Amino acid sequence: MSKYSTHCLLPVSALQKQGRQREKEQRAVVHLDSSASLPVRDVSVLPRIVEPSAPKGTTSSSKMRPPTIRSLRKPKQIVLPSQASGFKRRTLSEQLSAISNSMASFSQSLPTSFGKHAASSKGVLLEAPTLSLRVGRLESLCSYPVSFKNDVCEYCFDHPFEKAIDMVMHYRDMEDVHCSQEGAKVTFRFRIPSILRWFLYDYDPGDKKCALEVTFLHENDGERFRDSILPLITRRSSVRQPAGILGK
Repeated sequence: MSKYSTHCLLPVSALQKQGRQREKEQRAVVHLDSSASLPVRDVSVLPRIVEPSAPKGTTSSSKMRPPTIRSLRKPKQIVLPSQASGFKRRTLSEQLSAISNSMASFSQSLPTSFGKHAASSKGVLLEAPTLSLRVGRLESLCSYPVSFKNDVCEYCFDHPFEKAIDMVMHYRDMEDVHCSQEGAKVTFRFRIPSILRWFLYDYDPGDKKCALEVTFLHENDGERFRDSILPLITRRSSVRQPAGILGK
């Protein structure tokens, strides 16, 4: 054996490692090739998909456009209210006047709709709209007109949990009657020394701070009440009745 042959010899373990490495490379290449459905050389045998040719005079974009369906009816013409015959737009002043008239008619219908006391105006000395109505700690949801007669004060109270209550307050049952004014607001305040049936949790007759209040909407109505009606109530309230439960 020559001196060079000893250097070319490799251990058996090294030869085995080289053989295994070559097998792995060959397997990897086979694995990658087998993942394809067809070899590269066989691609020419695949069938070709022939697209239909577009008719002459059309482009490629028009052949994909869906067909249009034309309606046999003529399109309706939209006519705006301003373009209608005989239409005349009202001015702002005319619109405001119509709104005020409708509000006036609505306010006049309130006593008839919600207050039985307004059905008959016989014996009414003063009838006026109100800004607010209060019984103890509770305030009415709506402000209805109040009417003062010779011996009684009547108005409607819109209770938030019960219903519309017709308030009939006799002058003889009132105490601590007085009238106060803050700016243009005139308020009529009085107390009833009895338990009010519909206001058991809101009005305490033993509490001097609990009272019934009627605030007038207009200052001139409050002044008329203070000059003509308040002296009459003060004289009538001097006659006391036994305390009890009102509103049975």
